[in-house]
Amino acid sequence: MTIQGHPLDTHGEKASGHSAPNAEVYSSLSKALDFEKDDERVWWERTTPLLERIMVSADYTLLQRSQFLTLYRTLMIPNFGPHPHTWHASITHSGIPMEFSVNYQSKGQSTVRVGFEPVTDISGTSRDPYNLITVSHVINQMSRLSFEGFDPYLCTSFLASMTLSKGESDMLQGAKLSGSKFKTQAAFGLDLKGDGVTVKCYIYPALKLHVSGMTFYQLLASAVQRLSDVMGCDELVSMVNDYMEKGGCYNPYSFLGFDCIAPSQSRLKIY
Repeated sequence: MTIQGHPLDTHGEKASGHSAPNAEVYSSLSKALDFEKDDERVWWERTTPLLERIMVSADYTLLQRSQFLTLYRTLMIPNFGPHPHTWHASITHSGIPMEFSVNYQSKGQSTVRVGFEPVTDISGTSRDPYNLITVSHVINQMSRLSFEGFDPYLCTSFLASMTLSKGESDMLQGAKLSGSKFKTQAAFGLDLKGDGVTVKCYIYPALKLHVSGMTFYQLLASAVQRLSDVMGCDELVSMVNDYMEKGGCYNPYSFLGFDCIAPSQSRLKIY
């Protein structure tokens, strides 16, 4: 297992010489898809052509585009919530619940990533004020999709340790962090690689820190200690914390990222 700590995570990018093509797979799929909700249709129509153009720019084959756009329709479109968005997702400045990015490579396959914060009709309501029910539902859904190597163990463990408990959520009564719209607890990044998908999870403990009075490191060290049997990285986390503190890298919105694979193989990143 490796651990990295830094204030920002950047993707190497290079300009692509591709011109924007017709969205072939998008057009074909749209003729055969049925949408239970108008909101889903709007998200599909407004975001999918761009995703396909990005995949074309990264030299994805027709088969790959078909596979990943079908996944996009199955997993993500139903979990973007109402349109226009009512839940302010913290993964984008505008608050929309998805972000596309690509790591272009001069040699080998470039990788498109879809970042998204799951949202449903109950997100932000009294049923799910901090969106944790919705996040847990998506973790279960990804488990059923049988992504190769996907393991939800770290997701459920860090969610339990570093996000609001039911009692803390009830105490906050839906409040946001002072002076912000921030209520996010977790989000995901799906790397569309070859014919497979790798999943990263991001945990945002800002509200947990607010109600507990703990520092980011105290909360993380406690969570990692509970995972000693499967990760054994307590000392490494301490070393990364020293680096983060000396560099003044922490801020009120610092968060944790990790690979959703076997704990012994996963990387932890502090942002």
